[in-house]
Amino acid sequence: MKRAMFVAVGGFLTLVLASPGEAQIPARGLSALICLAGVDGNDTYQVGPSGQLVVVVSGDNGSSAEVEITHGGDGSAHLLTYSDEDHSNTLTCGDAFQSVS
Repeated sequence: MKRAMFVAVGGFLTLVLASPGEAQIPARGLSALICLAGVDGNDTYQVGPSGQLVVVVSGDNGSSAEVEITHGGDGSAHLLTYSDEDHSNTLTCGDAFQSVS
């Protein structure tokens, strides 16, 4: 378990150090990031050293949410539509993404 967490954090820190053109986050990576950050609805979440990778979730209504990811000086914004698999009415780890834009 510790090794898996180390590999996941290492992968995301690599993302932090990548140039903007290389720092695109595919849906699978975004899903893993939601889990690693411990996302549970609207809030600000940090992964790794303070400020290195920040995930801000807003407008979460139980089926879609706006997710902003800041890594270093770069960032991206995504609108997620998801299936609320755990019936929590919030975006959480394990929810199934239906679309990412």
